[in-house]
Amino acid sequence: MLLQQEQDYLLLLLHLIITSRNSGFKFIIGGRDFKSLPLFFGAVLTGAFVFLPIAIPMIKTFFMPAKKLILLLVVFLLANTLSAQVLDTTLLRYRSNFQQEKIHIHFDKTVYNKGETIWFKAYIMAGDSLSDYSRNFYLDVYNDSGILIKHTVHPVFESSARGSIEVPQQYKGEVLHIKAYTRWMLNFDKDLLYFKDLQVAQTNASAKKVSPFASLKLFPEGGDLVAGLESNVAFLAADQSGKPVAIRGAILN
Repeated sequence: MLLQQEQDYLLLLLHLIITSRNSGFKFIIGGRDFKSLPLFFGAVLTGAFVFLPIAIPMIKTFFMPAKKLILLLVVFLLANTLSAQVLDTTLLRYRSNFQQEKIHIHFDKTVYNKGETIWFKAYIMAGDSLSDYSRNFYLDVYNDSGILIKHTVHPVFESSARGSIEVPQQYKGEVLHIKAYTRWMLNFDKDLLYFKDLQVAQTNASAKKVSPFASLKLFPEGGDLVAGLESNVAFLAADQSGKPVAIRGAILN
């Protein structure tokens, strides 16, 4: 049912449309006569006056929950942003005050004999400064099969530790695997612990014979030798391991 005011608007618009058509009112655009143009505008205005009073309450009914939803979304985004800022601040404080330790070790040699003593000194860093987190320094020794053969503990004094370990007298391997760490370092990635391999000389190991001369390669200038033309020829003499060796020779016909 249309309200009385809407019925009056509708009758007025219909009256204007009929009057404009009976009076011969014309819209001429580009030489063309648009007699139905008043009827079109009348239909548009009629729809606007009739349906807007019905549509506006529906729009209000729809947008009221939308406003609440938007407000809730804004509050959620603000809370999420604040939580992220708090988390970033906490991580930055943790990273600044509790940094990861790193170990640098100086050994007295790189190759040892069986039964020999390995002397070392370790320096413990946290970031770019000396660390004061740890009180003990741990050094483990593994054989070339990855089996633990010795576990040692050394006190830390002024961010450094020193000590010695013995190479087993009957050790048959050629490498000792060293792993060093502190308890604080175990809180982080295990791949960031200190690892190093030390060579162990085996006097009874059979030495591999290397031929003093194994191959000779010629490299003519331009890639080919041309009969009747003088050209330079480079050569490379190498042993079995590919290392160059000095030779002396002659070119014969």
